[in-house]
Parts: sequence; C-alpha cells; structure tokens
Amino acid sequence: MGKGKILIEATSAITANRITENPTFAQHNLRAFIPAYKVLRIGVIQDVPVEIDLETLRSNIKVPYCKIIDIQRLNRRIIREGTSEYIPSKTLRIKFLGQHLPEAVFIFRTRHEVRPYIPRPKICYSCYRAGHIAKVCKGEPRCLNCGNKKHAENEICPAQGEPIKCINCQGNHSAISKDCSHIFKHEYIIGLAATANIPIANAKKIVSSYGNNIPRTDLNLNSGNFPLFKARNHAERRFNFESYNPYNLPQDNVSSDTFRSYADVINSQSQSHPRKAHSQRIPTNNLLLMALPPSREKAQVCNRSLPALTGRRTATLYGSLTVDPRIPLLMGF
Repeated sequence: MGKGKILIEATSAITANRITENPTFAQHNLRAFIPAYKVLRIGVIQDVPVEIDLETLRSNIKVPYCKIIDIQRLNRRIIREGTSEYIPSKTLRIKFLGQHLPEAVFIFRTRHEVRPYIPRPKICYSCYRAGHIAKVCKGEPRCLNCGNKKHAENEICPAQGEPIKCINCQGNHSAISKDCSHIFKHEYIIGLAATANIPIANAKKIVSSYGNNIPRTDLNLNSGNFPLFKARNHAERRFNFESYNPYNLPQDNVSSDTFRSYADVINSQSQSHPRKAHSQRIPTNNLLLMALPPSREKAQVCNRSLPALTGRRTATLYGSLTVDPRIPLLMGF
C-alpha cells in the first residue's frame, strides 16, 4: 500500500466497521480506517450562481437514488491590482455517499451534470517534486536552478545566468512548470484515481506501465466514457462492447443466426421454400381463409368468429392451392 500501511480485506461491511472500532489498534499506536474511495465519491457541478448560499442549496438540491454528504463552493483565483486573491466561483464540490456518481443533480428543477472531482496536483516548493507540499516534505531542500542542495544565502548558484533547465526531466522549462513531464504524469495519476475510483497506489502502477506513452487526453472525454456508435457488423459491435466494459459478458450459446439481418432471413426463407407457380392468384382481402373438405368445389368465406388456432394445420386443398404444413399460418385482421 505505502510506507507504514498495510491492507486488510474484510468479508463484509460489518466486519470492516468492527475492525475500525477495535481498541487494540489504539493501544499499539495504530489506526485502522476505511479508505474514503470505498465509502464516498466526490463530484463537481458548474454554473451555479454565486448568489445562492450553501444553506439554500442544501435545502433545494435533489438527486435520485443517492445521498449527499457535503456541499462546498470552490474558489477561483484572480489578479487584482497586481495581487492575487480568491473569490467564490460557480463550481460546487459535492460528496455523495456510496461508490457511484449520479449523472446529474437538480437545483430548482435545473439539471446540472456531475463530473468526477479531480484535485489540483500538489507541488513541493522545497524539493520541487510533485505529489506533496513543502510542509510535509521529507526530502532534502534543493535549488530550483541547478537541482543541487539548497545554497546558503551568500552562496552563488553555479547555474545562475544560464538557460532555464528542469531539474526533474531536464527539459527547457522550470521544475514547477505545467510543461514538465513529471507534473503531467502526476496529474494523470490523480485524474485516473478519481475517474476510475481506485487508490493512488494502483493508479501509479497503471501509469507506470505506460512508460513514456502516457496519452495526453482528458479523462472525462475518453473513449471508454463515450463508446462507439452501433456498427453495421454485429460481431464488431460485440467486440467493442467487451473492450470498453469492465465486466465480462455472460457466456451464452446464441448462434450466429441471432445476429442476421432482416434481409438475410427473408432470402434464406425464399430459398428454402420456393414459391410455386399458380394459374390464378387467390385474394385474401385481410380475411381468414378457412379450408373446406375436398368434396366442396368452391371455397366459402367465413365471417363468423373462430376459436383460436394453435399449432400448424395439416395439408388441405383449396381449389388448386396446396397448403404446406411446414409454413406457419398467417392471419390478417
């Protein structure tokens, strides 16, 4: 899991709660807790007027089949007269109970789409690495220009006056620039953890397997969240569904005939049951034709109510027309 942490998997929620309440851990200066991603999800909504206070929002926000734990309005930074300050924004951060984010919430019957909350990457201004802040940094302070140990006040940096060079990726930018590949990698890790609802440690393993081929795409707009349109080839459509679905498809014994088109079915029926040539076509006029015994020379049309027909009729004669028992009866009303 990480330095000083171990993972204990419980068979039920009751067992997990009992572990966290066990006083034995506190006696040995240990703490048992359930990770936040196992009990809640955090999402954001936008375009909420700043004039609406939080109490009004809590009373008038509606979301089906989900419980809201907390609502906070995020701030945005502006530069005013050369000084940066933070003011309330139109973006809300909402904590939902459970492990699934709703598609949307409703405020005064106005629909607001919910997206996963991806926090800003943390950058340390002591060692100039990503993933933590200077307050909790356990590394040795470094110089931003040369990357060596931080210089004393009266010491001159050997890289002073030279072109800017990143001390992490050796690129032509500062170590705290967003163009740094190390910062981008950390942004992708926390974005993957938030979107896929997995621990940071697991997200690091996944991103590390990419090597230097980390896709520079928005995680909220990837192809997994927006599957392909229905394909003409049913086999291709089935393959695409499996590639984007995290769960396995149920095993079935459905033959390939299930995925045939309507034209294929009609053609196969016409080939297996060729139409016989008749000297005279007999109109049906949307009435049920009733087969009479062979002794009758003429057919009669029955307009009385008939009992429900079940199964297939035996071969009968209708003038010169032979009814094949292998073909289902078609009734028009």
